[in-house]
Amino acid sequence: PPPAGRPTPGNDDGLRPADDRRRNRASGREPEPAPTRRGRRQLKDLHSRHIPFEGHGTVGAVAIDRDGRVCAGTSTGGIADQMDGRVGDTPIIGAGTYARRNVAGISCTGQGEAFIRGVVAYDVIARMEYRRDSLRSAIVGTILSNLTDKGANGGIIGLSADGDLVIGRNSAMINAAYRDGDTIVTLD
Repeated sequence: PPPAGRPTPGNDDGLRPADDRRRNRASGREPEPAPTRRGRRQLKDLHSRHIPFEGHGTVGAVAIDRDGRVCAGTSTGGIADQMDGRVGDTPIIGAGTYARRNVAGISCTGQGEAFIRGVVAYDVIARMEYRRDSLRSAIVGTILSNLTDKGANGGIIGLSADGDLVIGRNSAMINAAYRDGDTIVTLD
């Protein structure tokens, strides 16, 4: 049998793309993905406003049910040109995503290492639960102490068990939307 942690012969298809990337990087011929029309328009808009594009592709969601139970989820497209095997904040509960019943649900985006070090999503909940901060105050305080003061940037969406929605950021932009009855409200 193969050593622990290694794929069995014939079950190693997932490793081939990573091996191809390594070879292409080593030879200097790493292919660039073709941008979509929408992506080109967004990038052109960012350049026209002199806003640096950092390549984040995060989708976050927070929700509340009729009984006040909150939940949060986060998915990321990652950041280009990172070391193979890098794990960002998204899969680490408390760093990029966290929810606590009867308190709030939090989803984050930004420079993952700072979110991991600051346990950012959990920090928002802790400020609410232990200091009795409002959701807005907790998000602002967390962004200032765990991101801005550390030279990192990002954004946080939060939904309290009371139904308060707060979107905070110290980054150039964050796109967000929410449902108000039958209406979808978009923010950017």
